[in-house]
Amino acid sequence: MGNMQVIADLQLHSKYSRAVSPNMVLSEIAAWTRRKGMGLVATGDWTHPLWFREIQANLEELGNGLLKLKNAAADDPLFLLATEVSCIYSQGGRGRRVHTLIWVPTIASAEKINKEMTKRGCNLMSDGRPIIGLTSIQVAELVLTIEPKALIIPAHCLLPNSMVLGESFVPKRIDAITEGETVLTHSGEFHTVTEIKKRLYKGTVFHVLPWYFRPGLVTTPEHPYFAIKTIKRCPSTGDVCRPSKAHLAICKKKECLEYKPGWIKAEDLTIGDILVYPRSRTIKNQTEMFLNVSGQKNSSIRAGGTRGRVLENRIPITPDLGRLVGYYIAEGSTDGNNSFSFSFSEKEQEYIDDVVRLVKSVFGVDHHRVYHRKKSKGVEVVFYSKLHAQWFARHCYVVGQRHSASNKSIPTALLQADESVQAECLRGWFRGDHGYTTSRVLANQMKAVCLRLGIIPSIIVDTVERHATRGNHIYKGRVIHANHDLHSFHNFSYFEDVFDL
Repeated sequence: MGNMQVIADLQLHSKYSRAVSPNMVLSEIAAWTRRKGMGLVATGDWTHPLWFREIQANLEELGNGLLKLKNAAADDPLFLLATEVSCIYSQGGRGRRVHTLIWVPTIASAEKINKEMTKRGCNLMSDGRPIIGLTSIQVAELVLTIEPKALIIPAHCLLPNSMVLGESFVPKRIDAITEGETVLTHSGEFHTVTEIKKRLYKGTVFHVLPWYFRPGLVTTPEHPYFAIKTIKRCPSTGDVCRPSKAHLAICKKKECLEYKPGWIKAEDLTIGDILVYPRSRTIKNQTEMFLNVSGQKNSSIRAGGTRGRVLENRIPITPDLGRLVGYYIAEGSTDGNNSFSFSFSEKEQEYIDDVVRLVKSVFGVDHHRVYHRKKSKGVEVVFYSKLHAQWFARHCYVVGQRHSASNKSIPTALLQADESVQAECLRGWFRGDHGYTTSRVLANQMKAVCLRLGIIPSIIVDTVERHATRGNHIYKGRVIHANHDLHSFHNFSYFEDVFDL
């Protein structure tokens, strides 16, 4: 017997679900399913008592797990009993929010499952996709005990190339994440991945574009975002009522101060809603770093070479270190062996003097050379110290990557340091690069630093492809090609400014 191709839509919602058209009734679902050339469609929402009655009244079972409209035409589609529940619960000391799809073969088994969920305190009348307090394991046990032929799968997902933030805010494709790794969660904390799930999906996806973080995120329609539904016409201004300083200054009722975030599906988000982004508050009581590779906590270390100088091994994590690192990830470079240097414009003498002072203050290195590049009007400040060059190479680049601008990163110890250290790191970086970087890792780290400091930066990505489509970029007769995406920070919105940034 050969394989038969079936074109199907196995996940949708009825008129009893939030933000769904009141025309979403069985006859209309059948008509549009037929019009789209599909032969099988989900009923959706059989957990909702009123919709379940309509299923009982309008559909008849065929005895093979499928149903059809009563008095159906020959070309009418068949139905499959499907529903979705949103499980919100605590497990392992953490809050869990899991949307689960459930398919069953008979009306009788659906009815038994509904009764059992109601007995356990589930409010099935609340929505077509009800929020229930059962765990994913409890739902699976309940459903499969009543109906062993039922099918249960997660209801939403990120696309394989979506980026999530791992340890030290390093972005990584979600399809490359493995069990045991840690990722950033909505709480602003990093938690361990305990299980990887994936499913085949073909259908509509939503590209959610925030005002500030313009690259946004592409997800399936049911994927939940931690967000706030806003009042779209403020009684005072007629605009969206949002809790910004500018709006609060002229808003009389200030209803936006009563907003509370919740989980909202991508398809239910509208322009003007507010996405909630985590601010990392993780601080570790690490007060120092070390010059030697082994991290041994000796107070001093002897350099090699003929001079054999004794250097301070302990490097205190201070605001001065933060600003020096900021200068380095903007304008620094090293051969990773004998020297490290900083490049500035000849008009930036203030920053040159600051770097010289900081290198002496932080590392105790007080000898350097200054090279003036007449053609470019640039100034390069070079410090010859093998151990310090190796320190920058070890801590200010993505591990395992070559020492280039596109691989610059903030040392992990500084990402977990006091806010005053991070503020100076931001200050030094912005003085040097004015908010531009080709390092995707550094862009995500600086975003985390800004948010922790109460600053929301607008971030735009100029991709290699977009750069190329704008035509040739010529500088002094040379055609400039972009090898990396360019991330730019601008239009900083300050909700706090403790450090006079």
